[in-house]
Amino acid sequence: MEVKNYVQIFRHFTLLDKKIVQNLSKINQNSFVRLWISQKDYFKHLKKRLKHKDIKNRKDYFQKTLQTICSPDTIYYFKGKNPSIKDKVLFIQKGWVVIFFDNAKIITSFPLKISLQDLLEDRKNKNYLQIQIPLSQHNVKKVIICQKKESHATHNPP
Repeated sequence: MEVKNYVQIFRHFTLLDKKIVQNLSKINQNSFVRLWISQKDYFKHLKKRLKHKDIKNRKDYFQKTLQTICSPDTIYYFKGKNPSIKDKVLFIQKGWVVIFFDNAKIITSFPLKISLQDLLEDRKNKNYLQIQIPLSQHNVKKVIICQKKESHATHNPP
């Protein structure tokens, strides 16, 4: 990939990350659903995670998703190879994955039960150019918002 293209993608990721931070600052455990593409998608995923015993309750889902967004071990930007394909961002932390579309809305939040390599090679991801984002780019505002949200989530009953 040309450096120019990488810089453009990194700038796009930075703007998207800022939008995610803005959205995070406006929500809490009870309004978590607003981060999702739709309320229907949120409840569908919540039911599935509960059924598979991946989470204990809504609060647990909120916390796992928030922790992954706030303190990822790895971030990937998936650039659609075709302009009609929406870009995606994957935040991965300790066996949990949160995927956003490029509109800063969550597509899914789930436990990583396969290897990261298998996830990246999944047929759903074949139409994307996959770029790993350096973690050294800490967003200070994101860190502060995440600390407040995590503190609030762990000190309030479900």
